[in-house]
Amino acid sequence: TIVDKASLDVIVQSIPCEVDDLRCQVAGLLANLSEDLKNQIRMVEVGTVRILIALAKTKNDEIQQDCSRTLANLSSNEENQLKIYRKGGFSCLSSLTKSTEKVCQRYAAIGLRFLASNPEVRNCIVSDGIVSSILDLSGNPLLDYQRTAAASLASISLNDYNKKDLVRVCGLKEIFDLALSSDIQVKRDAIFAFANVTDSAELQEDIAEVGGVTVLNKVGQTDDVRVQRGVSRALSSLSGNSTAQKLIIEEGVFHILLVFSRSLDIATQRFSALAICNLCSSAYKQTLVEGGVIQTLLFLTRFPDRDSARCACLALAGMALGDYKQSKTRIIDEGALRSLLELARFPDQEIQRCAGLAINCLVLGTEQEPKTAVMNAEGIPPLLLLLQHKDSECIHHAIYCLGSLSEKIQRCAGLAINCLVLGTEQEPKTAVMNGEGISPLLLRLQHKNSECIHHAICCLGSLRESDEVKANLVEMKSIELIIPQIHTGSIEIKRAAGYFFAKLAESSEFHDRIASAGGLEGVISLASLADTECQDYSTFALAFLASNREYQVKLVKIGAVRPLVSIMATNSEPKHYTGLALLKLADNFENHITIAKEGGIEALLRLGRNRVTDEELQYKAALTVGQLASNAVNMLPKQKKFGAGIGYASQNMYSKKGSPTKRSNQVTHNTISDA
Repeated sequence: TIVDKASLDVIVQSIPCEVDDLRCQVAGLLANLSEDLKNQIRMVEVGTVRILIALAKTKNDEIQQDCSRTLANLSSNEENQLKIYRKGGFSCLSSLTKSTEKVCQRYAAIGLRFLASNPEVRNCIVSDGIVSSILDLSGNPLLDYQRTAAASLASISLNDYNKKDLVRVCGLKEIFDLALSSDIQVKRDAIFAFANVTDSAELQEDIAEVGGVTVLNKVGQTDDVRVQRGVSRALSSLSGNSTAQKLIIEEGVFHILLVFSRSLDIATQRFSALAICNLCSSAYKQTLVEGGVIQTLLFLTRFPDRDSARCACLALAGMALGDYKQSKTRIIDEGALRSLLELARFPDQEIQRCAGLAINCLVLGTEQEPKTAVMNAEGIPPLLLLLQHKDSECIHHAIYCLGSLSEKIQRCAGLAINCLVLGTEQEPKTAVMNGEGISPLLLRLQHKNSECIHHAICCLGSLRESDEVKANLVEMKSIELIIPQIHTGSIEIKRAAGYFFAKLAESSEFHDRIASAGGLEGVISLASLADTECQDYSTFALAFLASNREYQVKLVKIGAVRPLVSIMATNSEPKHYTGLALLKLADNFENHITIAKEGGIEALLRLGRNRVTDEELQYKAALTVGQLASNAVNMLPKQKKFGAGIGYASQNMYSKKGSPTKRSNQVTHNTISDA
């Protein structure tokens, strides 16, 4: 019944301003009522804040003490915090902090701390421009005020907009001073606010220039987990800024990170690992290596925390790159390479990505020592396992890494397995087959990335050069997987596919498999392209396929003659195998009419006159032209009565003596006979 709007108004209005005793009793009554959680929300709703603001103006320490206690109690309830702020409670508490009575000051500080913990209130404090009232508390020697200021700044700094406003009103100095406080609670909240501010990339330069790194170096000596966590988080953010990186190295702050990376607190360890990772990508690798960073990274790679291990791998990758050549040697000598190879097998995709990148960076370049070390440490099997990974980035790292290992001079040689099997040596090809290396390559043919498909086809083409491997390739349906790429792949993929079929068509036992899988149409489509390399491979394949009498007619029916004639009509390089393929097709009389219609006679005549081709091919071309002409004459329609079955007007015109049509036919007949 007391907590009623009318009752409270009557109580306050009935008290003359000069009667402090009655006002003191009312203030005490409100303070006692606010102790009960059930009354707090109702008291704010009925206008208690307005009454307290009026009472707080009384120049009486006891009244002000009860008012600050009441506001502190009411502010402890989250539902009241924004309402109290909007009704002027924050400003009232700020004025009460100027009281000379310590109990009043303590309650006022507690109330401000409660209000500043509310996100909406924090935004209002910044937007209303009253952050300075909190900053003023930080300079007060009273410990409660310092704790309130630190806690409030920790809350306010959570908002990105608020961070900029803090810097604008020179709040960094207050945060730095509070962070250096001897009170552990103040230090914790202040370093938390510090870490929040450093999260903003726009403010990192300012923080570094005003001595933020120096403050972190001093605070980092504190033996407290929460403080160390805040320091490591702040350094993980600042370590991405070039100015801060220089100061961290010059002032020796990175030694703190090396210690924190072995902390039992997992968050401290993760932030420290991230900071070290950023520093290892800077220009201060030599200082870090000499300071013992590799041993720390080696510890993190073996620690059972995935985030720390991932950062350690990335740090080693950054350390391996750059102009400081000794870093690779130290990584190998101190045993970090073996840890990376073990992590490449770790059943976590992110760690495998980072480990693959680190190994790739290590073997990248012309230095032979890292490549030899990877080989001696049995590093090839883990990399080959990455080639079978579902993640494209893992495959990408493994390919480039193996490529660097295969090619000692070139940095990136494309597909590493392709580099291994490239050449006339049979041992690598047999080893790939015995090591079940064909299946991963066939899986790569179904990859969405065109470069992966191109490398796989090139590798299969090189493997096809080995007699021991080619039969297995065909049995594992490599033909069926490559043929779709002829129609949909890039020009590089088409060239690689052309080379594959060119080598495969040399063996007649595989012709049936090529034909049944649609390879004849694929080879013809390659010959129809305006690309010299594709034409070269496809005409080579057609020359062997056309030697098989079972497919001579089929090749002509599906359009093999036209691209061959087109190639011979230009100054393209692959004329030899083009002419040979056309001659082989002409060996079958059933193809003669089609060859003649497609312009094959003119093409063979040009081939016979071409000095570039060998004499045997010219002689064969001349004989084939004769055979084509003779067969064309023999296949002319023979009828007892010329003109039978045609229209009356046409028959009448043909029967006339000296008809132009008749004379023209006679001239054509004589020309063919002469040829």
